[in-house]
Amino acid sequence: MLNSVLAEVASEHVTRSASETLGKKRQKMFRPVEWNSTLKAHTTVTLAAAVMSLGTVVYNTVTRRFSTILLASAFGAYAFNYSLDGLTNFYWDTKNANKQWKDIKQQLAQE
Repeated sequence: MLNSVLAEVASEHVTRSASETLGKKRQKMFRPVEWNSTLKAHTTVTLAAAVMSLGTVVYNTVTRRFSTILLASAFGAYAFNYSLDGLTNFYWDTKNANKQWKDIKQQLAQE
């Protein structure tokens, strides 16, 4: 009789303390976040983790094998050449507007 009463009280105590602990954990998880240095540090850590995971993805997809490094560098060189050529042509055409043959050809043809 006494053992059953003690077991019932003990199980009620354990259940209550477990639910109280769970309630405290939930309160910590879902409390409103304030902007402070802790959040800033957490954001920095999260950003660092994202950069590290990006590095892991790049390592696993590109730099793990020499053939993929070679293909990536060839594609990168082609893309760099194409974009640099386009940018320099745009800059040259902007700086020399109305001075190039393509700009004055119609003016000379009309005269």
